[in-house]
Amino acid sequence: MKSPNKIFIKRRTFWVIILPVSVVTAVLLAMFLLKGGGSSRLDDYKRTLEQSGETLDIAKLAPVAPKENNPAEAFLAACKELSTLASEKNFTPIAIPVPADQSDQVPSLVELPGPLVSKEASTISWEAMEAQNKELASLIEKLREISKAPALEFHPDYSAGLDLNPDAMNASLGAFRFITTDGILALRSNNIDRVMEDIEALLSFSRTQQKQPLLVTQSLAVAMVMSAQDLTWQLIQAHSASDTQLAQLQAIWSKVDLTKNLPAVLRFERALGAKNIEASFSKLVGRGSADTELAIIAHYQELIDAAEEAEKSGVWSSFLQKSAAIGDSMKDRPDTDLVAKTFRSLPDSFIAILQAQAHVNMTIAALGLERFASSEIGHPTTLTDLVPEYLAIVPHDPFDNQELRYKASPSSGFLLYSIGINATDENGDASPLTGVELGRRKDIVWPRPAPVEVQAQ
Repeated sequence: MKSPNKIFIKRRTFWVIILPVSVVTAVLLAMFLLKGGGSSRLDDYKRTLEQSGETLDIAKLAPVAPKENNPAEAFLAACKELSTLASEKNFTPIAIPVPADQSDQVPSLVELPGPLVSKEASTISWEAMEAQNKELASLIEKLREISKAPALEFHPDYSAGLDLNPDAMNASLGAFRFITTDGILALRSNNIDRVMEDIEALLSFSRTQQKQPLLVTQSLAVAMVMSAQDLTWQLIQAHSASDTQLAQLQAIWSKVDLTKNLPAVLRFERALGAKNIEASFSKLVGRGSADTELAIIAHYQELIDAAEEAEKSGVWSSFLQKSAAIGDSMKDRPDTDLVAKTFRSLPDSFIAILQAQAHVNMTIAALGLERFASSEIGHPTTLTDLVPEYLAIVPHDPFDNQELRYKASPSSGFLLYSIGINATDENGDASPLTGVELGRRKDIVWPRPAPVEVQAQ
């Protein structure tokens, strides 16, 4: 018979050593099983994607651009040099105004007594602007020449992760503003060929940025396209381009499609997001990393499917609705949640791209209207009247794939507009939408020339 002391010692050993070890083992086993379950779901989903032809391989989604005959580095160097020189000399580009209370009316800059600038420079004159532009002329010309290179590509090696260069981006944006300024000054001197070269350079650079499969580079492309659109609007208001020149501009603008690369962009952003999550959570135990990665990959696939459907149908409003729905579903997640941080901001980027595409299509139509007005009396009754002499086809609204809305008006020439992000025809009402960010409007209206009294202001 065992002594009471020996029995007590064995029980104490069990409670002090064996039981805690058992509990820890059970917890670790449960965490392993949970992680295995999450990883299994993630692995199963990845296999399903691969079987459908999808890939998360960054090298396949964004092959590195060849450096041979590719002036990408020369482009970035010229942008940086121009930006540095402008900063040292305290030069400023001309600003393109859009009055907050009259979003469909802008002044014709070449008719103003002095240039509008983006910062306080009340004493600047057209002569001073010409003088500063003369100092930048050689660099602007270099950028124009680079824009004509057929092999200009910006595809860095993303296999090691995303390595953005904000200084290069800022220098690029600064360079584009000075190219736009050069175009305005060329328009004042009636040098239409140079204006067209500046517009073509802006659109050429926008295409190279658009080819990169990143949303941030799509935003750069949008900024360049809008600068080109502003310059084209000013050219149209000057009524000094020939029909041949206007037709050439139409051909240049017809190459701009800001939506065609969206599926590729979403695929790359998905692969990059998955890679970053794997790197961030590689040392953690639990299923959180697998579930986070699965959620991001699955939501991106929803957007890819919606983008491809929109590309086929030409109706992008449904894609916006899908991205907004995914973003709304993240509202209850904490700000530190990776899934929420990823998808809450996406709708804003998509809206900017689609609004810019609406401006592109309206620019093509407006060039056709200007060509008609130069050779006919008044304005056509419908845009269809411009086909085929002044338009190859009537440009469509990217939000519903219907023809752009157009109304001839004896008092204001014409009203040309897109139905905008709410996909509702408001009869050309460009007043702000309620409950959305500042700057979003009911309809996107082609700007009309501001009255003389507004221009003077």
